[in-house]
Amino acid sequence: MTPETTDQLPGIILAGGKSSRMGGIDKALVKIDDQRMIDVVRQRLVGQVGEILISGADDRGTGLACIADCPDGPGGPAAGLFAVWKQLAAYEPNAAGFVTVPVDGPCFPPDLAARLTASGSPAIAADETGTHPTFGYWPLAALGNIWPTLDLSQSLSLHRLARMVGASEVCWPGSHSFININTPGELAAIRSWPEAGA
Repeated sequence: MTPETTDQLPGIILAGGKSSRMGGIDKALVKIDDQRMIDVVRQRLVGQVGEILISGADDRGTGLACIADCPDGPGGPAAGLFAVWKQLAAYEPNAAGFVTVPVDGPCFPPDLAARLTASGSPAIAADETGTHPTFGYWPLAALGNIWPTLDLSQSLSLHRLARMVGASEVCWPGSHSFININTPGELAAIRSWPEAGA
């Protein structure tokens, strides 16, 4: 996929989680170097993708368009992807697919979208710690082929969805690029990393 095409792809910030391990605090609003996490993630996406959207019901004051989960979609982490797929398929049918990043993953690399979309096929990020399907490229056609085969009344993980669409793993060196902030301890640790607010 060419860079010009990549720049036209929607970028989706996954921001619909419950933050239970953070005591119910909205991780999107947690600050790193005086910037809210959602703003750090948004800034990292700028220039990598085209339009930036939020998967979730609240824009957190960003002014970005939100796509809320659908009542007819699966439960669990894949709910947001189903809603985004349904929205884009209906209103932007010429979109090839979309790139996802989690709102609590503020350290992803500047070549994330370019490398994930290079083959034009489903792909997820990986590093020394394992695979990270919240950082992924999801072609609309691939998702459209999978949903009819599933019981959408059940919960669906992104790991399982990635396997079902045949997502390849695109690897980066190191172990910090795709960390998710799930606990107060992880938040304290990431605040000490220079790349967190860069």
